[in-house]
Amino acid sequence: MNKGKIAFVAFLSGLIVGTAISLLMTPYTGEEIRDRLRRKGRKLADRLREEIKDVISRVEEDIVSIEEEE
Repeated sequence: MNKGKIAFVAFLSGLIVGTAISLLMTPYTGEEIRDRLRRKGRKLADRLREEIKDVISRVEEDIVSIEEEE
């Protein structure tokens, strides 16, 4: 194995162990954790949709601007 693969495996291992420990040590029930993750996921998806709309809008404006210059 080269150093890059070893580092990646070490990173993934640490990520898995850290996640497992945090899930075992949390004061929340499984249902509460799922609920919190679901809400955060929805917020993230909403924010991402808004960002995509903004990017699309800016690209469309740039296209119109370029077409007007020609």
